[in-house]
Amino acid sequence: QQPYPQQQPQQPYPQQQPQQPYPQQQPQQPYPQQQPQQPYPQQPYPQQPTNNVDIETALQNMNTKDHAYYREKFNEIQQSGGGFKPSFNIYALLFGAFWYFHHRLFLKGLVYLAIAFFTMGAPWIFTAFAGNYDLYLKYVKGKDLW
Repeated sequence: QQPYPQQQPQQPYPQQQPQQPYPQQQPQQPYPQQQPQQPYPQQPYPQQPTNNVDIETALQNMNTKDHAYYREKFNEIQQSGGGFKPSFNIYALLFGAFWYFHHRLFLKGLVYLAIAFFTMGAPWIFTAFAGNYDLYLKYVKGKDLW
């Protein structure tokens, strides 16, 4: 008896078929000539919708009795082109973010209050000079934030 079973002779790997060369490809036709595209016609940018309100209507919507003071400040801002024009407001200096809450500028008031909490009151000085402009943005331009 043989101690090990007889092994079958291993078959050699199957012979690989010789590879056929790639088939001849037909020469490709060149791409058809494309006409140069005309540039887009120049169109002006669409006008942004504005919520501008006249100053008298804005004053009626405000939570204040001092219409003459704000009429003067709003006219100054409007005559300067509607951009930021610093003007001093003593009540905005004294009450800061709470002055903003009183005038229904809640989002800006919250931002200034949060900044004041971390900087020990630094925005109070800024609100003294930006308060009138922020009221103008809210009631004349219709913007709650900057």
